[in-house]
Amino acid sequence: AVFYAMTISDFAGFRHFGIIAGVGIVISFVIVLFVQPSLIIFVETYFPKKRKPLGKTFEPSKPLIYAIIGAGVLFTLFSLTQIPKAKFNYNFMDLQAKKDDSIALAEKIGAHFGVQLTPVVFMTDNRATAAELARNINEYIAGNPKTVFDFAASIASHVPKNQEEKIKTLKEIDESLVKYQPIIQKLDAETKTKMESLRTQLHPTPFSFEDLPDGIKDQYEGKDRTLSAVFVYPSVRILDGEMAKKFVAEARHFPAPAGVKLAGEAVIYADILNIIERDTPVAVGISTLVVFLLVLLHFRRLDHALWVHLPLGIGLLWMMGMMGLGHLKFNFF
Repeated sequence: AVFYAMTISDFAGFRHFGIIAGVGIVISFVIVLFVQPSLIIFVETYFPKKRKPLGKTFEPSKPLIYAIIGAGVLFTLFSLTQIPKAKFNYNFMDLQAKKDDSIALAEKIGAHFGVQLTPVVFMTDNRATAAELARNINEYIAGNPKTVFDFAASIASHVPKNQEEKIKTLKEIDESLVKYQPIIQKLDAETKTKMESLRTQLHPTPFSFEDLPDGIKDQYEGKDRTLSAVFVYPSVRILDGEMAKKFVAEARHFPAPAGVKLAGEAVIYADILNIIERDTPVAVGISTLVVFLLVLLHFRRLDHALWVHLPLGIGLLWMMGMMGLGHLKFNFF
């Protein structure tokens, strides 16, 4: 019942674990109830062994019993003071295999280029919408110093702006070089070579979307060119789960045009964390209630059911207290 209560979760990991563990417990119960007694009778019938008499049992004295109870009460009170120190580990780095350094390598590459490599993606229908959305996000970033957005980019970000003015300026520079050509001819050979090289770069042609490499087009618009994406990069580490939730929450609250969808690795991280934080208390509560009702149904007395659950509750307090004392943290597993 405890494990089957987890099947109500929206998180597939919880549901599958609950089903697998629940079926395993049922199979074990059937084996213990029907197979094990048969095996015991078979062994005792065909392989009998002479039983040794039981030795003298240990009977603790009353002072020892009171001392154990007192120590247990004191330890329980101490555990209560340590429970607030038990935290959840939001660092995804701690979940990777010890010998797998792929995440660390990705962070190293991102640090080298000065950008986090885990953006969220706004999926729009066309280039114009994507360009306008990227412009609005960058204006929002400029006006909000506390944002966790770093910058936004669309395919239009790779096409230079104000090309006519820039080409005109380059043409004026070229005309100036022509005007001062007699002076340039008196310079040394190396300088004249550099000036000639510069002049070859002063006659650009307009650069359009069609001139972009196919790799960049595929990245923003896919192979079939049926969408146009806007990548929003974070200014924080997305491997920190709390920062991932903050980043995705800000992206979801941004006033994007109707029909625009949000996707990305950070969105998956944040959704998993939100589902776990929402469903875990519910699953634990239902599991505890079901177990208590089953015990109450068996004993048919409330006080007996409470005595049965007392060690479980105390053990849970001690475990969480020791986690707080040892600075151990909960994680996804």
